[in-house]
Amino acid sequence: TFSQEVQLAPAGSGPVDWIVGGYYFRDNTDFDTTIDVGTRTVSNGIQGVLTRSWAVFGQGSYDITDSLSLTLGGRFSKDIKSVDLAPSALAGAVTLPVTPFSRKDSWSKFTPSAILEYSFGDSLAYAKFARGFKSGGYNYPAVGQNPLNPEVLDMYELGYKGQLFDRAVRLTLSAY
Repeated sequence: TFSQEVQLAPAGSGPVDWIVGGYYFRDNTDFDTTIDVGTRTVSNGIQGVLTRSWAVFGQGSYDITDSLSLTLGGRFSKDIKSVDLAPSALAGAVTLPVTPFSRKDSWSKFTPSAILEYSFGDSLAYAKFARGFKSGGYNYPAVGQNPLNPEVLDMYELGYKGQLFDRAVRLTLSAY
């Protein structure tokens, strides 16, 4: 497994705060499941999955007033997965699915986010929207099956974070 993220952000401060970056991920996994049925060892084969994923992202915050700020962000992700199924390497094992088998799929998605924050005294109220994405994948064994569909989730959140009674009590509330 290898992953790397690179970020670029300003060094100063001001009414606009931002960050941009890129992300790369690579993972190679192999596995085999065998069952001893007494007279023979049965296998679903050695399944290897290679995942390559990259993304570019950015987020910016703007102070509309001294108390009100807006943050907008987005991420574009692309995942490429390939699966290979080979006969079991275990001596004498019978591999049940048809092997060899190979397939390659890719999924991509843009996921936005937005946060509106209002600060007053030692308190902060906010409203947030974000979209999440999880790419598809493969069951084991992958032969004869469609890949798993990607998942997309929209999240809405309202919240309050504050200090009350001369900072004697900290209160954090969130509804989503």
